[in-house]
Amino acid sequence: MADDKSYTISDEGNQLVKQLRERYPNELKNVIPEEIVVMQIEDEPPKSKDWAAKIHIVKGAIKTILTIWKCPAKFYIELYEDEWRAWSNGYRQWVIFHELLHVPDPEASGLVKHDVEDFGVIIDKVGFDWANSPSLPDLLAGAPVEFSQIYLKRLQGSPKKQERPEDIKLVE
Repeated sequence: MADDKSYTISDEGNQLVKQLRERYPNELKNVIPEEIVVMQIEDEPPKSKDWAAKIHIVKGAIKTILTIWKCPAKFYIELYEDEWRAWSNGYRQWVIFHELLHVPDPEASGLVKHDVEDFGVIIDKVGFDWANSPSLPDLLAGAPVEFSQIYLKRLQGSPKKQERPEDIKLVE
């Protein structure tokens, strides 16, 4: 498969996608859990500490394998199995939540790019060093976390719907 990686489907990760979507329907309005699969890279240490997980559009070899497995996903979240096992439940929730923020409006093409807004949603609630925080709020227990609507609206807008500078008319 891609770069000769060996994958397994993460039932835990897929359950977390469903739970987060149910708990945060407005924040994750573009997410359809049946169209997303969480896949763990087996028997391989991370090549870089720059990312904990990445969401991708299903295509190429991954599309072929998922078709054989009868998995109708449009997106897959890739992470390392060893890291997944080491993460706390809170960290798992926040990482998956963050990746789900990249699912685009159905009318858009591509993924929502990593930008100020996707990290802003998280940093606004848990701070800049959230990945190293020992006390991340549980996204699935207690009252739902209230996220900044400013960041979410920017994230959820479709690139096709956003005005481009050349579309703006000057009024005299």
